[in-house]
Amino acid sequence: MKKIITLSLILLAGYSCIAQADTLKPYQKNKELPGFSLLLTDSTLFTPRNLAADKKIILMLFSPDCDHCQKQLEDLLSIRELPSKAELVMISVYPMNFIRDFYKKYKLEKYPFIHLGQDNKNFCIPFYMPHTVPVLVYYNKEKQFTSIHQGNADAKQVMAALMN
Repeated sequence: MKKIITLSLILLAGYSCIAQADTLKPYQKNKELPGFSLLLTDSTLFTPRNLAADKKIILMLFSPDCDHCQKQLEDLLSIRELPSKAELVMISVYPMNFIRDFYKKYKLEKYPFIHLGQDNKNFCIPFYMPHTVPVLVYYNKEKQFTSIHQGNADAKQVMAALMN
């Protein structure tokens, strides 16, 4: 009988350790726009302080050579209302020469609401823990997290996320 009670207590203790494991990702714990810094294609540093105070934010984690990411950017550029509603911050961990080529290919200098840079401190991958790219992370005007979308999102999904 003592063995059964001892075994039961051990199993209960083990279960309570598993039940208390923290499964929340960092962006779920802290809803504020994180203090990332990006190296932009013109070699300047970009932080959340550079963002407009009156617009929503879309962070896009991407890879310059990813077909899905290229399609996602094209879809975002097709949304006429996007420049007036949000700023798009495109974040990659790729080497800067790949990021610059991507910037030139899509002529992103024509879009002042888009900021493209390298996460040279590798902050965003461990913070958002993406399973795939592209990833779109939405923040409201108060710079509070509203939602995340892994994989491609069409124009309707993007606009719906911006309405939150």
